[in-house]
Amino acid sequence: MLPLTPENPDVRVFRFADIHDAKSLLQMHRRLLEKYAIGEWPKGEPKGQEIQRWVRTVENYGPRHAKIGYMTATEGGQFYRLTWKGAFLVAWRGLWPTSLLRKLYARQSMNIERHELELQGIAALQKA
Repeated sequence: MLPLTPENPDVRVFRFADIHDAKSLLQMHRRLLEKYAIGEWPKGEPKGQEIQRWVRTVENYGPRHAKIGYMTATEGGQFYRLTWKGAFLVAWRGLWPTSLLRKLYARQSMNIERHELELQGIAALQKA
């Protein structure tokens, strides 16, 4: 399911819906790390504070969408609501045929990414 609001450009999301076994998914994950996160190590949350990452994501959702004009803060600033622009664009992205075209585009992008990663894996095997 694609999100109806713009994705965060600072966060990379890969959706491979046609991969069903864990081994293939793990291999794809490792290739993605080799391609996009060279030299970086996974950063976990401190023990006992694992939920904080999710909390930060939720807390940043409203302000980020307010910055791009999709949402606005209520008078108390505690809640966010869609603006006319946000409501129109969210509805537009969810309606047919726009939703179908977005899915096709996303699927094609992931197929291209997967093909490149598989070629990268084959090249690495040939070197070894």
